[in-house]
Amino acid sequence: QQSNEVPNSSWCEHEGLLRLEQFLARKNLNLDVIITDRNRQNAAYIRRNMAPKGTTHYYDIWHIAKGKYNVKLTINEDVI
Repeated sequence: QQSNEVPNSSWCEHEGLLRLEQFLARKNLNLDVIITDRNRQNAAYIRRNMAPKGTTHYYDIWHIAKGKYNVKLTINEDVI
């Protein structure tokens, strides 16, 4: 993928998801489970387009833990 095909890294993740789905479709393969970070664009796409086909979406626990840690740090810094 060329760096100028998408406007930023978030779109790059989404483009990768679209290409993965197209690749699997060409091979007549179904995706039962997908684990991603908390990219909202990907989550919405999976919910609308992949979940009806039977794909279950889970979030990568590392990203969830990292997000909670960052929120906690922000709250603590505001108190200081």
